[in-house]
Amino acid sequence: ASQVFLTTHDNLKILYSGDVSSQDVPPKCDILVLDSTHGHFNLDKSIDDSSLERRLIDAVMGNITSQRPVCIHAHRGKLQHLMHLLSVYDDMPSNIKFVSNKTEIRVANVYRKCNYEIKDLVDINTYEGEEIIMGDYPWIEFSASMHETPREKKGKVKRITVSGSYVNSVIKEDEKNIWSASNEHAEFTDVLEYVKSAEPRVVVTDDIRTPHGQTLADQITDVLGITAKHMPN
Repeated sequence: ASQVFLTTHDNLKILYSGDVSSQDVPPKCDILVLDSTHGHFNLDKSIDDSSLERRLIDAVMGNITSQRPVCIHAHRGKLQHLMHLLSVYDDMPSNIKFVSNKTEIRVANVYRKCNYEIKDLVDINTYEGEEIIMGDYPWIEFSASMHETPREKKGKVKRITVSGSYVNSVIKEDEKNIWSASNEHAEFTDVLEYVKSAEPRVVVTDDIRTPHGQTLADQITDVLGITAKHMPN
């Protein structure tokens, strides 16, 4: 997601936050239109980011070592970050191929230009990709779709789903699936810090996608003393 910053002809500064992470620092503004996806205090999670990523890598490597391919599902952006983590992991066998579709490979190329080290990805819909998934060695597939892949339907691979919706779950597993929480989105406390850093006079919480706009607006007013309202109401 992107932050959008607008200055009007009469020097009114308006910022739309988009989805934010805990690392995002906003510019100062007069009016802040704030995404409220994680706008409820129950959505703070007690998860250490580095520990979460280590456990996720362990889950991938455990299956690879057992000669079972893995398909990782995550939102675009987070998916490329996971590609990077596994690319630089010292104990990743050199014969393990990374496969994905043409779109995710194009996005990965953009990340490489921004100094993300990502090993070569093979388009799964090519002859080479077909050879890999039909071969003897396990492989890692990366998918930005949450739909079941043909490989998963056949029970050939272990599915790993990484999502911010698993708020209080670090790692859960059954025979076919692994579910992992994600640190891709700012938590509630981070959202308040984002607002505080922007120093707006007025905040409008964007309530179009989630039911948390009113709660977030109330907290901004009560905790930060900044006028806030949710829209649409």
